[in-house]
Parts: sequence; C-alpha cells; structure tokens
Amino acid sequence: MDLSIRKADDKKVSVMVVISRFDKCGPNRELYSIIRQMKTEQFQVYILTLFCEGQDSDIQTFKEIGVNIKQANISSNRRFANIRNAIRKWNCKWNPDIVYSSGLSACYHVAKTITDKTLYCTLHNNAYFDLKIGFGSILGKIGEYLTNYYVKNMDYNICCSKTLQEIYQKRFPNRVMYCIQNGTNIQKFQIENSIESIERRKRKLHVEGKIVFIVSGSLDTRKDPLTIIRAFKKLNLQDRAVLVFVGTGSLERECRALAGQNNIIFTGFVDGVEKYYQIADVYISASQSEGLPNSVLEAGACGCRMILSDILQHKEIYEENWENVSYFETGNAEALAQLIRKNVRHTSLEEKEKMREHICLKFSDEQMAKKYCDFFRKTVNGENL
Repeated sequence: MDLSIRKADDKKVSVMVVISRFDKCGPNRELYSIIRQMKTEQFQVYILTLFCEGQDSDIQTFKEIGVNIKQANISSNRRFANIRNAIRKWNCKWNPDIVYSSGLSACYHVAKTITDKTLYCTLHNNAYFDLKIGFGSILGKIGEYLTNYYVKNMDYNICCSKTLQEIYQKRFPNRVMYCIQNGTNIQKFQIENSIESIERRKRKLHVEGKIVFIVSGSLDTRKDPLTIIRAFKKLNLQDRAVLVFVGTGSLERECRALAGQNNIIFTGFVDGVEKYYQIADVYISASQSEGLPNSVLEAGACGCRMILSDILQHKEIYEENWENVSYFETGNAEALAQLIRKNVRHTSLEEKEKMREHICLKFSDEQMAKKYCDFFRKTVNGENL
C-alpha cells in the first residue's frame, strides 16, 4: 500500500463535511447520527455550512456534539465565487483526509472546487424525477446537470437506498455506486406504552376514541397529499377515524380547501413528530418518489401499521416483513380508500412491537452511522470494501 496514504490506525481520520445549512430535514438528521458516531470512533470532524441559517435551523443540536463548525453565511446560491472561496479556504485550513458533502449545492461546488482530496457524497433522492416535480422542468434540468457533474467527479457516491443505487448505476455504468441505507433514531422514536398518555394526547387533539391515520412530511406534489385526502373523504368516517397531517408545504392551502370539515386535521410544522406517531394507528404515504423515507422508518419505529404507495423505496423497507403493511397503486385514490376502510381498527401493542422490531433490526441510525465510519476508514486505508 502507498505509504503516503494515512492509516486510520496510526492517526485520526479527519473529515470535512460540507452542507448548505442546518435545516431540520431527513438528510441532516442522518448526518447528525453519522457525526455523533464519528466522534465516538475518534474521527476528527469539521463542518462547513455555506448559506445563512433559516428559521428552522438545528445548528444548536450539532454544536452540542462538540464538532468544529464554520458558517460561510453566503446569502445566495448564485454567489458561486463566494461559495467556492469558502470551500477552498477551509479545505486549506483544515487539510482533511476526506471531504464529505450532502445536498445538491454543496456537492456540486465541492466537486468544482476541491481537486486534492478524496471526495464522498450521499445521494438522497432520484434527481431525475424529484427535481422536475419540485422545481419545474427548467430548474429541474439545471439540477440534473449539476447532479451529473458532481456524480462524475466524486470518488465515492453513496446512495441512501438500494433502489437509488440501481437508478444511478444504470445512468452511470462506468461509476461504482455504493449503498448505505438510511437509519432512524430508535431511541427517540419509540412505542408509547402508556394508554393514559395516549388518551391524554388524543384529548388535546380532540380525537379521543377514534382510529388515527397519520401523514407527515412536506405537503407537496411528490408526496401527493391530495390523493390521501380524496381517498379519506370517500369513506365518511367522521365518527370512527381521523386523518392527521403533520407538516406544511406548497400544497397546504389546496389541501385544507379540499379537506373541508371531514375530520381531517392539519398541525403545521411541529418539533416533536414522534408524539403524533405514538398516538397513531396507521401511517399513510402516497409518495411518488423517495430516497429511503425517514418518515416511514420513524413511524414504523413508533409501531404504526403502514399503508404505502407501491414505489420500490417503500417495498425496500419491508421486503421481508409484509405483515401489517399494505400497498396501493401510486395516485389511485379508490385503491387507497379500500385499504383505509380495511384498516379502521386500533393497532394492538403486539402489532406495534412487531413493526418496531423490524425497524430496530434493520434500520437503526446507529447501524447506519457505523457503516459510514467503516466505509470512510476502509477507503482511507486503501482496504477493499
């Protein structure tokens, strides 16, 4: 082995992490778990954020880990020179063994700027579908171009699901695509065993005595909340069940208008989404596309039964555990309504424990984080993966 390669056994592996900002989102929750594990395993970790923090910043949570954080506080992603100067500056100052980035802007600018380090990134979504849905055809095409560039120029592209790995491997047959599946915080997302606590929370929502169906995440086209509302309205379940949407998004006004007074609740953004999962009986996702959905992992860890659209990313989670999980054709409100009707019953504690056991066994954040640390260490040492 080339002696110029630093051995992890002889020296701490130093990692420069580059992200846009500390938004409260799935990729950053996973990043938190990874960095926390890195600290446990004696990695030297530095984090650079490129843009000004938003109102939902989670920076304090990351500061509590005790990592070195620098904020470039750039006002716009159009300020290419400022972004690349910041990346160049801190790469020079920190001189890490590897540079790891997450998110479209961070990955693209890292790939454009750094040529003297080993580059790693995680692919969290299907850029060739999600970006068009989220940003329209023109911006979606630009996003595809940026994605193509950085994927071709990263040394290691890590996909957050097997499904994404297959998608990107077909598109880039000359690149090796790796996979480390997402994991969720099973300490935070747990079953609520206290009936009194569940009923108390239900009373606050005015849903006591009812079957609770829950949806969480952004109210946008990709998540397709309108199909869920149409399906639920078909059944006239006001006296028996309630549908709760946790989150906000571009379709919120349209969702509220369509829902009317049909026992459908919109909470808006909440910090403690696990408290809603814990009182719910069934989780619903109508997503047209995902990476590996955090909300499904979280709800499963809290013991919810599942009604899911039939995309491969959903089936990847439960490929060996079909019990208490139902699938419907994406966008088919009638098929979804039939599954909702079949699931109008309380979820037993035994069912909850079985759902949680599956997530704990295969999709814990600790397992995911250890796989990342192992991946980084082996590649720095020049070992076979």
